[in-house]
Amino acid sequence: ATKYSNDELGSLTDAFNQMLERIGDHEAELERARDNLEQLVEQRTSSLKKVNTKLESQIEKTTAARESLREQSEVLSNVLTNIPHYVFWMSRDTVYQGCNQSFADAVGLERPSDIIGRTFSDLFEAGSKTQAELLHYREIMDSGVPDMDRDEELSLPDGSEVVLLTSLVPLKNLDGAVVGLL
Repeated sequence: ATKYSNDELGSLTDAFNQMLERIGDHEAELERARDNLEQLVEQRTSSLKKVNTKLESQIEKTTAARESLREQSEVLSNVLTNIPHYVFWMSRDTVYQGCNQSFADAVGLERPSDIIGRTFSDLFEAGSKTQAELLHYREIMDSGVPDMDRDEELSLPDGSEVVLLTSLVPLKNLDGAVVGLL
């Protein structure tokens, strides 16, 4: 506002002009803060979009990897189910962890999952042959060296005797430590 005199009206005009100037300064400060906030929001939004894009890519890769693993698992399960040989695997403490249907049938079990948690002694008659076989299993796991194509006499639960051509292979984890026997 224009000041026309130095009296009370002039003093009021000065005060009013100072107030307008402060309001203008505050408005300019608010405008700068709003602009800074908009820039910050744009930067954060851009960062979040980049992170979201990376996450979506990782999710797609993980989903594809899971599907691939599922397919491989199905193939291996199919091979294990249909191979015409006895297959079992056990832990280092000679506890069965699984087998195929052929082995389950041979040892008198209804399904392969029935073997989980059982021991060699649970399935075969105790005797020197059983103890020797267990000792041999432990030697293979301790040495980490497979025993391939060996004739093994086996007494089945139905009392019949069979001679099998067997291969025993130590199972190793990703670190190379023997964790069981196949």
